[in-house]
Amino acid sequence: MKKIELAFILGIVISMIMSSYTVFAEDCEYIRENILRLHILANSDNEEDQKIKLLVRDRILEESKSIFMLTGDKEEAKEKILENIDYIKDISEEEIYNNGYNYKVNIELVNMYFTTRDYGEIILPAGMYDSLRINIGEGEGKNWWCLIYPNMCIGSVGVEEKSPEIFSKNQEDIMGKENKIEFRFAIVEIFESFKNIIFR
Repeated sequence: MKKIELAFILGIVISMIMSSYTVFAEDCEYIRENILRLHILANSDNEEDQKIKLLVRDRILEESKSIFMLTGDKEEAKEKILENIDYIKDISEEEIYNNGYNYKVNIELVNMYFTTRDYGEIILPAGMYDSLRINIGEGEGKNWWCLIYPNMCIGSVGVEEKSPEIFSKNQEDIMGKENKIEFRFAIVEIFESFKNIIFR
């Protein structure tokens, strides 16, 4: 009887763990589906190319405030970005040229895989994200990123208030530093990595 009782208790524990993970995974999926990243890749990792990347970043964020101050839903945000994609490309190349370089800029709205990222102020679970990807020159250097939607630009330019409020308390806790749960993030990353290999 003890073995039966132990098996029953173990079954309940496993069921509770799986139920908790399912909710966590669903919240992670909602986060991925409702985020639009800005992703800028430098030409290379040398010091000058990294400086150029940051100058391009500053120019884009300064002159595109009206584009990135988005209050509708994510699809409206994507439409507005696409309407202004040539403008963003032009000011990026102008900033590069003004600083003595002639790197071309390739810019596109993509859906791409990211590993779990801890950026100090925020943690994002692994998976596929929509991203405005800006490649400077060869695009082989370290990247800089922020969230275009919701408006939560993070980095040396500071943190802006996110708007609109689209995440639940649980989802904000997942992205927050206070409630970091490495084990569940690891499971999500393994699963999402497997999906990325199989289906992409």
